[in-house]
Amino acid sequence: MMRRFLACVLIAGLAALAGCDLEAFGDASRYQEDFHQALPMKAGGRLYVETFNGSVDISGWDREEADVTATKYASTQSAVDALKIDVAPSGDSIRIRSIRPSERWGNMGVRYTIRVPRKTTLERIQTSNGSIDVSNLDAPARLNTSNGAVRADAVRGGLEASTSNGSIRAVATGVESGQSLRLSTSNGSVELTVDKVGAGGAVVHTSNGSITVSLPESASVDVDASTSNARITNEFEDSFRGRADRRRLEGSIGSGGPRLELSTSNGSIRLRKR
Repeated sequence: MMRRFLACVLIAGLAALAGCDLEAFGDASRYQEDFHQALPMKAGGRLYVETFNGSVDISGWDREEADVTATKYASTQSAVDALKIDVAPSGDSIRIRSIRPSERWGNMGVRYTIRVPRKTTLERIQTSNGSIDVSNLDAPARLNTSNGAVRADAVRGGLEASTSNGSIRAVATGVESGQSLRLSTSNGSVELTVDKVGAGGAVVHTSNGSITVSLPESASVDVDASTSNARITNEFEDSFRGRADRRRLEGSIGSGGPRLELSTSNGSIRLRKR
């Protein structure tokens, strides 16, 4: 009985020193609070998002307005109240930040759903422990999460997407000549579908996962693909010239063109016709 009493006293003391209550170790989604803000935003602007422990969903529309909906969550009501969302317009850009309270610790985070004009550049979209979904955008995008999937659908512009532990799936159409595609994950598969590869080329990398790239039947690209512990499948054999074996593909499809670099350590690689 005395041991249990001393243990309770010790835990309570540690919690007090940390500036939080014992419920901070409880269910992170127990307490929630919704947030909404709409503000003017012209086409051609830039968007920055920095959050943690939550997903980010961004889609384009035809209005000259940014609509920000979010849900804050935490294991205590006081933690939800202390967690802040800062939306700061400046010139042609909008910056959105989730601000973690410095005096508290425990389970908490923010999830976002955002609508912006289609021609908005996603200058930097950053989260941790959450997925990123973007769709219907006519401008470049830079996306990063540490633990979560990345999905980009109907993105007409350059794309940089990275995650530490999650898959990446991207459908990029109308990529302009000077734009590039950069997709990277450590532990997950990558699927890329394009109607053409811009002059900036495309680089796709994963350490532990498969890579599938879908190209038009009339595609013309230079290819450098390698895998350490699987095999490469090439549906463009009839129009391919160069070196081809089980784990390495180096040469040109069609008349050649922008460079397509694909690499994985533990996964297959497939080049398929759309």
